[in-house]
Amino acid sequence: MSNAPKFINLDLVLKSSTDLGPLAHAFEQDARVDIIAHHEYAGEFTLIAELVAHIDGLDAATLTQHFLAVIAGLPQEAIELWKSATTRRFDYGFESGEQRPACEVAVPATTLVHIGGLGAEIAVTVYPFDPS
Repeated sequence: MSNAPKFINLDLVLKSSTDLGPLAHAFEQDARVDIIAHHEYAGEFTLIAELVAHIDGLDAATLTQHFLAVIAGLPQEAIELWKSATTRRFDYGFESGEQRPACEVAVPATTLVHIGGLGAEIAVTVYPFDPS
């Protein structure tokens, strides 16, 4: 079993002063989108949706394209909630490893432009290696 670093998932993280429940419901209409969190704390609503790479064996660029397609197909009410969010983040998750090779992931420039056009940012989260 390899314990090299690897890409594991892509989360979409949204924060807003408005309840994001209808947006969560719209995302759930796609079978590959899982709502990881949807809660309110101190007047801020957080929604975290995920496309999991190991379920479909998809790479970061393909998952990003799928999320962009899901967003493009949202109903108007959900689009308005998207636009009102104070944080719109594509968060790429990686598991660190103990051996080589290094993990390299590329997202095409055209995809980055599309993400920027949605007013979203990109984040990278590196999780500790889990030998289990």
